[in-house]
Amino acid sequence: MYFKRILKYVFQQKGLLVPSVILAFVVSILMAINISMMLPVFKMMLSDQGLHGWVDSFVVKDRTGVTLLIEEPKEFGDGNISRFIPPMVTKLEVNDEDNNLKVGDEILEVLTEAPQDSYKPAVKNPLDTIAAIANSDEKVFVFVRHRDRSEELVELEPEAKKVISFSNIAKYVVDKIPRGIGKDYKYRCIAVCIWTILVIAIIRCVARFSHEYIVKKISLVAIQNLRNETFTRTIRMPLSFYTNEGVSDTISRFIQDSNRVRRGISILFGKAVREPLTVIALFIGAYQIEPKITLITACAGPIILIVIGRIGKKSKKATTRTLKRWSLLLGKLQEAFFGIKVVKGYHREEWETERFVKVNNNLLKKQLKKAKVEASSSPTIEALAFAGGCIGMFFALRMLEGSEMTIENFITLIALLATAGESGRKLGDVIPSIQEANASAQRVYELFDREIEQDDPDAVEIPPVRESIEFRDVSFTYPGSPEPNLVDINLSVKAGQTIAVVGPNGSGKTTLLSMIPRFFSLNSGRIMIDGVDITKATLSSLRGQLGIVTQNTVIFNDTIANNIAYGMPDAPLEKIQEAAKHAYADEFINEKANRYDEMIGEQGSTLSGGQLQRLAIARAILRDPAILIFDEATSQIDSDSEAKIQAALREFSQGRTSFIIAHRLSTILDADVIVVMEKGRIVATGSHTELLEKSPLYKQLYQMQFGAHAEKENE
Repeated sequence: MYFKRILKYVFQQKGLLVPSVILAFVVSILMAINISMMLPVFKMMLSDQGLHGWVDSFVVKDRTGVTLLIEEPKEFGDGNISRFIPPMVTKLEVNDEDNNLKVGDEILEVLTEAPQDSYKPAVKNPLDTIAAIANSDEKVFVFVRHRDRSEELVELEPEAKKVISFSNIAKYVVDKIPRGIGKDYKYRCIAVCIWTILVIAIIRCVARFSHEYIVKKISLVAIQNLRNETFTRTIRMPLSFYTNEGVSDTISRFIQDSNRVRRGISILFGKAVREPLTVIALFIGAYQIEPKITLITACAGPIILIVIGRIGKKSKKATTRTLKRWSLLLGKLQEAFFGIKVVKGYHREEWETERFVKVNNNLLKKQLKKAKVEASSSPTIEALAFAGGCIGMFFALRMLEGSEMTIENFITLIALLATAGESGRKLGDVIPSIQEANASAQRVYELFDREIEQDDPDAVEIPPVRESIEFRDVSFTYPGSPEPNLVDINLSVKAGQTIAVVGPNGSGKTTLLSMIPRFFSLNSGRIMIDGVDITKATLSSLRGQLGIVTQNTVIFNDTIANNIAYGMPDAPLEKIQEAAKHAYADEFINEKANRYDEMIGEQGSTLSGGQLQRLAIARAILRDPAILIFDEATSQIDSDSEAKIQAALREFSQGRTSFIIAHRLSTILDADVIVVMEKGRIVATGSHTELLEKSPLYKQLYQMQFGAHAEKENE
């Protein structure tokens, strides 16, 4: 599971992870307490049992297994007590056949010592009677009146007090409130419960806010680290990766997929931790009221987990297909907007719209399938949860009809189970969301796990070229290409020479020079610099001696100075200005308001094509490289600038090895060696004059560009 690999970025934040789990536990416990606090309120509102009486009866049930019903003493109008009603046994959870305690018995009096045979019990305040049992740590003697009105002395021995129990905690808190009787006492106790519910709710909300914020922070930091590491690896991948995979799909993995992974982390350490704890806490509260019904309702849990797992698998498949369509859509947008001038120039807006609509419709189909899976999750879980809850309610109703459960217990039990069901329903989104994050994590790690450019363990540092660069039987084929792009290339270049490479489009000129910086790996053959195979050289020492100006000018959204100094970020401004002068770029730079501090804009939008190329040439000049590679470097420069740049290049090329690709043959007539290529092969080499005599292809190219002048020269 790819999503597991993301967890290392989460566990790096242990300082936040531990508090988040603690806060989730606190939120869950407080939710259960909030709902459970309804029981004493209902007890006091729907019966004559006071708060102290309810807590004491709860303690008695917890320690003896005997459930007692208490009715509050009746009053006359002047406040005098009319009579006491003994508490009655309504349920037994232990076998008390030995002492003859039965359901329906009334507890007349409680004594801590065995009385004499002639002792007559006196009916006392039922609150005091039940409190005597609740407060006793040892065996007590209770006078019991059976349904047949006979009386009997029964021994009752409570269990030892538990160190931590809900009943003991409740008794400790309630004992802080003065005991009493009457409506004033009841209303005072109800008010205390309501205020307690409010305070607990506020604390719970603050804890939930803290929990959710911490979890979001954990997920954001984790994804930031993941993106940083993934970008660090991706930027070091060979150029063939971008040629094969495309940029749009890679960007989609950084944006779409990483955001889904972040959401999965938030759910895993947020809802997936909080809601199960809430369900458990609520079921514990319900179990305290009625164990059998709680266990019956809990039987729906395993079924729900199985259903969630199946939905999660379907969600992963649907998500994977959707993300692939997202990549295609992003690629279409990039293609259309980056080429907007061509689109408008050829009036192809309608055609581009049709293409976009087609891609977008395909995305919609995948999204609808994914939406169907997601939409089925919550209702299915909710239906199963309701089914389990309704079965539990049915049994609870039967117990209510048989007087085995009070109305207030029934209402509170239903509230606890219903809230637990709602928390369980929320879990319906967890597994599908995590599976969705898993699908996205897979796409991210497919990128992360790609082989990157790196030096061999025995790689050596090579100095700047001093003698020669040799191509020995070099062959190369782009992945998926039906024909080879380079075939048996053999070429020897002396250091300091200027080599021009010409030929028809698709003849392999750019591919050949792309092999020198190791942009691609050869299928066969070797390239040697001063006798050292470049595959055995470190990339830093190889590319550090190169200056490259590509056919498609690459300019960054930064200042003019920073663009020129891209290869030498520490270069002083004087050196930058000198390089700009050699490239004849200072002419238009000095016309800018901020000169070298002028922002160029995205994709060099504020400069013309010729100006952008001159900046790229200035960038190469500033680096002072041993090897220059110019790929169509003057294709967008006017004739005047071209002449000046040629003069600058002739001067700057002295003592350097230069490779020039140009369709304009006028730019390479003075080259030391001209290499003619066709269909990936070198078909001729020599000077301009030699090639006019021995190379029909070169002669044809020359005549196509120079027309009648070429005819006369040939005569």
